[in-house]
Amino acid sequence: MRFKPYYGSLSQKNTQLIDRGYYFKLVNCNILIVRSVLEENGFVEQDSKGPEFTVLWCVGPIKSEIYQSLSFYQKVLFDEFSSSDGVIS
Repeated sequence: MRFKPYYGSLSQKNTQLIDRGYYFKLVNCNILIVRSVLEENGFVEQDSKGPEFTVLWCVGPIKSEIYQSLSFYQKVLFDEFSSSDGVIS
């Protein structure tokens, strides 16, 4: 998958989301640019209770149960400015 850059306004919510089967979760954060880029590239936000996601973007520590329950296609990304310093897949 190649991501295209986001050129829209962060103050306006994208209302034309198409469900392509890609889902994301934002944990302990609400980073508008991350949300906008993911939505622009066909990802739909999953509610906090839903187990299905393709990308999990989080700030702060993650419970080990989350890592242990990941499927091969799921990715966990840490905020660059948090205490974590990497991408786990």
